[in-house]
Amino acid sequence: MTLTNDNDGPVNWLLKESSGYFTFVPASGSLAARATQTVSVTFARAAASTLAEGKFNFPALATTRGAADTAVTLSGIVGRPPVIANFTPTFSGVACSRLNIQVPITDESPLTTVLAKITYTDPKSTKSPTTITATLNDSGKGAWVTSLTSIPLTATQVVVKVTASDIYGFSSTSESKISRTNSC
Repeated sequence: MTLTNDNDGPVNWLLKESSGYFTFVPASGSLAARATQTVSVTFARAAASTLAEGKFNFPALATTRGAADTAVTLSGIVGRPPVIANFTPTFSGVACSRLNIQVPITDESPLTTVLAKITYTDPKSTKSPTTITATLNDSGKGAWVTSLTSIPLTATQVVVKVTASDIYGFSSTSESKISRTNSC
């Protein structure tokens, strides 16, 4: 935040807000005529963690001696990362050709993306481990799902790393390993 003194003389100023979710550095001072002052405003997410997820606007006041108070609106976002429950991918179908991923995920706000990075090594190939990315879709039942047939039948060990991100940019990741020989 930048404060500007448009007056011909110095002004003593003070910033205050009543929610307790914001701090100002500096919170007060004296500003010379025609000078500006940069103030760092910090939203205390930890202090606001009891609030529901979402964007908030809080009123604050800039007061000066001998002038009217100036209303200021401060914004902050309270959020928590999505919660990814334990999940176990499975193989199914003819010769265990289909990898099924079903991941229970909860969040207070809408999810924007749920991606799975699937890593496997094909023993019949001289290539290093292969990683593919798949988008999981909302099943409407609290789980995000996808099914793939692109894993070579010779790949026996598969690692699935799922990352879920919400509309406020919070994300979390969870990983599960599966053996095709034990799964089918």
